[in-house]
Amino acid sequence: LSSQDLSNLLVISIFLSINSQLPNKDLQKFLNENSWKIRKGLSGILPLKRVPELKFFYDEHIDNVRKIDDLIEKL
Repeated sequence: LSSQDLSNLLVISIFLSINSQLPNKDLQKFLNENSWKIRKGLSGILPLKRVPELKFFYDEHIDNVRKIDDLIEKL
């Protein structure tokens, strides 16, 4: 995406799946509560007038794939 593409966005949804010491919901909450710090950092890097709001969501797809893999291995 170019900076022109991003200039019209108000909110960016970020889906994450990370192996972390924090439980996934706690990590999601932490990132959402501190997204303003990330935006502040990005504002100094990205050539945008306004950095879009960041919304973090946990992507459960990997968990579902692991469950399916475990079921297949048990067959």
